[in-house]
Amino acid sequence: MESTRPPSPALLPLHRVQQQALEQVLSLYESGHSRQLVVMATGVGKTLWSVHLSRHFRRTLFLVHFEELLQQSLAAFRRRGGEPGVIWGRRTDLEADVVVGMIPSLVHRLERVPPERFDLVVVDEAHHARSRTWERVIRHFRPRLLVGLSATPYRTDGRSLLSLFDTLAFSYRLPEAVRDGFLVEPKILEVSTDQPLSIGRRGADYDEAQLSHAVDTPERNALLVRTVGEFARNRKGVVYAAGVRHAEHLAALFRSQGIAAESVYGEDPKRREKLERHRRGEFQVLTNAMLLVESYDDPTINLGVMGRPTASPTLYEQALGRPARLLREGRAWDGTPKTDYLWIDLMDLGLEDRVRVWEFFGVHTVWHDEKRPPRIRTLREPPTRQEAAAAAHAELPPQLRANIPLSRYLAWVERLQAPPPFVLEDEVERLWRRQPATEAQLALLAAHGYDVQDTSWTKGDASEVIEGLEPTPRQKARLLALGYDTLTRRWTRRQAQQAFREAEAQGIQPDWNRVRGLAPHWLS
Repeated sequence: MESTRPPSPALLPLHRVQQQALEQVLSLYESGHSRQLVVMATGVGKTLWSVHLSRHFRRTLFLVHFEELLQQSLAAFRRRGGEPGVIWGRRTDLEADVVVGMIPSLVHRLERVPPERFDLVVVDEAHHARSRTWERVIRHFRPRLLVGLSATPYRTDGRSLLSLFDTLAFSYRLPEAVRDGFLVEPKILEVSTDQPLSIGRRGADYDEAQLSHAVDTPERNALLVRTVGEFARNRKGVVYAAGVRHAEHLAALFRSQGIAAESVYGEDPKRREKLERHRRGEFQVLTNAMLLVESYDDPTINLGVMGRPTASPTLYEQALGRPARLLREGRAWDGTPKTDYLWIDLMDLGLEDRVRVWEFFGVHTVWHDEKRPPRIRTLREPPTRQEAAAAAHAELPPQLRANIPLSRYLAWVERLQAPPPFVLEDEVERLWRRQPATEAQLALLAAHGYDVQDTSWTKGDASEVIEGLEPTPRQKARLLALGYDTLTRRWTRRQAQQAFREAEAQGIQPDWNRVRGLAPHWLS
């Protein structure tokens, strides 16, 4: 490792968290860890951190996948001193000390870049790294240090990144950044659609065609627009929709209600123009089909609307962090300082595996329709288990609900145990994990909508995804019989197996009468 180069006067210093991450990565590197993953919340400063890291190495390659990220990264590395090289379009600049490369361009010219060319390779938005294109590019290089950067340690398909980056060097997630003042605090408004949905899965998320058909309805769209008009009339922000047509329908409906709005999509020829106009405040709402979860940096927005459900924590967390950026100069859209942002989530019935915003702040209650007017909550007043339990009681079959008084139901739920905490394993390079997935694993993955024909699966990859699935009804029933709360808490199969082992070790016997009294449908 080279000695630190003198910083350019234009290069901003690192704040406390960035400095801690830098010291940890360099310490692990000196100890022989050459493939590291750094998890840092959106808005905390991953690119500036990468510029400082590059000063410890002779030649650096910084990999991105969007033009917006390319331009942002070039501007950041220029503050280091000198002009960065570029691999994009017709350019393949390899002589500069720092090169910013576009993965879609680089994958077609790997033969022109020697594998040992760079001492440091940094992969931005590394949760994409297990896709075939990204993995081909990353595995081509043999740097002294490989670093993956992401706001989450998981891909959108549920697979861990630690089979490519073998050490989780540093983790600083969105709740910690809000707590420490690096991001503004959300105010949260969950609004029931009173609409039961049944949507099939395609891999780690819902089937896009089914999802768009289910949520792009006049009634649901009107509720979304009406909610923004009532609770966020003076806020500027983004709405995440279920497909391009859904985004267009929502934008048109906003305009019909006197709220200036535009929709934007990936191939939109006016994409850059719309983003800039929205940044300047020329219109209030920008709808998109999950386009703006990455490579989108606009600290002037203070409103985010999740207009579609998702089962992917990675996708949700990326969207949730976008309006959280600090506005260090200027004012919000209504002329006031930006001190918080409003996060609106439309909650449909029947989707127990959907991600809920409160999970990112340590509250893991399952959504049940509370049958009362929506209210804005702060992080200091999250939904309680009793509220979730009361709503769950209201959804019981009428005959069963009549036989179980609410007070008794709440008392039963209060005595149930929460799921064991989830712990991310950082030792994944065991031999069996690299072996091909079994036929049973592939069959289960296929049954849940994962591509097993054109995707290469190892035992480790398959195990991680399967363990992250929702427990089966039989597993839920057994957990409840053992005294665990499967009525108001979300579980994974990994947590279920851990709870089964703990109960067996403690000699706890299942009480099936508890299941018959609280959730008899799980026994059918």
